[in-house]
Amino acid sequence: MLCKDILLLAIGGLISLVTSISLLWVQRKLDRSGDLLIFYKIIIHPSGHRPGFFRQSNGMSFIIPIAFDLQNTSNSSKVMRDINVLLYKDDKYVVKTMQAYSIAHKKGNEVIREDYFGNEQHSYSIVIPPRSVQTLMFEFFYVIKHEEIQKYDFNNIRLEYHDDKNKRHVLKMREIDNCWVLKEFSYDKDWILVE
Repeated sequence: MLCKDILLLAIGGLISLVTSISLLWVQRKLDRSGDLLIFYKIIIHPSGHRPGFFRQSNGMSFIIPIAFDLQNTSNSSKVMRDINVLLYKDDKYVVKTMQAYSIAHKKGNEVIREDYFGNEQHSYSIVIPPRSVQTLMFEFFYVIKHEEIQKYDFNNIRLEYHDDKNKRHVLKMREIDNCWVLKEFSYDKDWILVE
């Protein structure tokens, strides 16, 4: 009788352990379910920077100020690390843009104003809390020498970031017509979902 009681107690304990672990696993899966929805707008930055192609003293620059609206619908935090814009020609990677952290406006040797980009810490990474929406303004640019224009021909831009598991994500954002031709882009009035 004692062996039977010990066996039943051990089986009951094992069932309880398996049930507890299963419930924790299911709860973790439910918490992680949900999406990270990424919306963007090409904007005129509050500092006055406009999107487009501009002449520099030794070449041309491509400037693209972007605002992101990030919506986390899960019950766990989401990470977007090293957010960047990639330039592509059709489906072929061309080059990665540079992230602008700050731009100093000078009059002579005196800095009269400094514009900062990225999140509050001037970083291009963010943790989005569970069930929340965050809006950020970034500025990306690429400067090219006149003789390299043909080498860096592109026709679309893509968003790149790494998640909390360091998995790289590359998502198509929009087409760009006539690259490296002096022009300003129109800015977006509505948020566009990155898919």
